[in-house]
Amino acid sequence: MRYRPNWLLLTLGAVVVAVLFTYPAWRTAVVLRPRGLDFADASEGQRAILNGEIRRTSAPYAATAYAALLTSIPAPTSDNPTPDGSRFQAVKGGDFMEINALQTGKGRAAILRNAINNALILRFDDFIVTGGPDLAVYLSITARPRTAAEVRAGPYYRVSTLKGTRGNQNFDLAAELRLEPYKSVVVFSESLNIVYTYAPLN
Repeated sequence: MRYRPNWLLLTLGAVVVAVLFTYPAWRTAVVLRPRGLDFADASEGQRAILNGEIRRTSAPYAATAYAALLTSIPAPTSDNPTPDGSRFQAVKGGDFMEINALQTGKGRAAILRNAINNALILRFDDFIVTGGPDLAVYLSITARPRTAAEVRAGPYYRVSTLKGTRGNQNFDLAAELRLEPYKSVVVFSESLNIVYTYAPLN
């Protein structure tokens, strides 16, 4: 008996193989269009940003950004004592700025040097920032960075993961770090690739 191929099964198999091999190319077209997120508990300005820039550039993180927005994380107090004013002197400092309804911070950043051992600390006082995913602290050579490109223009320094979205906090800096090039402290979402707030250093 002569073998007759089942064209339906062969066609189906070819389609499955094509889908699997081309998945990296088309998956973003599916993933980048989340439905049913109305961001009901965000302000009107925050909804506009979540539905606009964040969905357009980082849609898989839109729900994560929204959840982080609604979450306030206090910085741990046990490891962030106020530096002794008799030993630590401010080298540079500035106030955190509001960029828009979603990307906003308040408080003050100061770089302090220990007069005894030359150690450096980055200190946040009365700090609060809108909650965001994967927030980290950077030093940038741009005085007022509002984009990822501006944060990373020229050499930049990643200080640490942010310890909390509110409350005083300290970050150790390398004693040999040259401070002259850096003109701002930046709170930066590494997954969204956006600046949440910055403090120009004077």
